[in-house]
Order: sequence, then C-alpha cells, then structure tokens
Amino acid sequence: MSSNAYRVEITRGDTYGPLEIRYEDSDGQPIDMTGYTVTWVLTLGSNEVPGTVDLDEEQGRMTLTVPHEVTAAIPQSVGSHRLRITAPIVKTLLKGRVTVDD
Repeated sequence: MSSNAYRVEITRGDTYGPLEIRYEDSDGQPIDMTGYTVTWVLTLGSNEVPGTVDLDEEQGRMTLTVPHEVTAAIPQSVGSHRLRITAPIVKTLLKGRVTVDD
C-alpha cells in the first residue's frame, strides 16, 4: 500500500470510525506488522489530536477511531491527518484533510 489520500469528516461529539486500513504487499497479501509502531495524528490548527489505532499485527490490519469524548472537545476546524508506521521503515500510509463540524 502506498501513501493514499483520504478525507476525514468528524461530527463533534460522535465517535469517528471505525475505519479499517490493511497494509498489503504488491500481491494483495497482508504484511505481518509484528514489532511495528503505528501512529495516527490529526493536526487541527496548533493542536495535535492522537487517534486510536487497534492493530492486528499478523493480518496487517489497522482500525482507526476517535472516541466521542475526544471529538466533543475539538472545536469546529479544518486540518490534516497522517497514519504512519515505524519498523523496519518509516512510512506514511494514509494522509489527508480533516474537517470537524457540528
């Protein structure tokens, strides 16, 4: 999977997700992510909001969410997000625009 653009639209006070991402090789087979670190950060103005990533290492599956308690505290805004893996390489798998609205 190369870096892909994906727009995230969040309604304040709602849980965002789950959004499932699979990390696959060129044959469409899941890449074992044992030992990988995965981060998903939403940047809104000068604030960085960490998203929640549940990782199924053996299946290369990442499930992304932002809990409703977190979205309730985010003001209406537009920003960006980035899903990045580390080990053995550092690679951005997903990035794009974030919109938070009521």
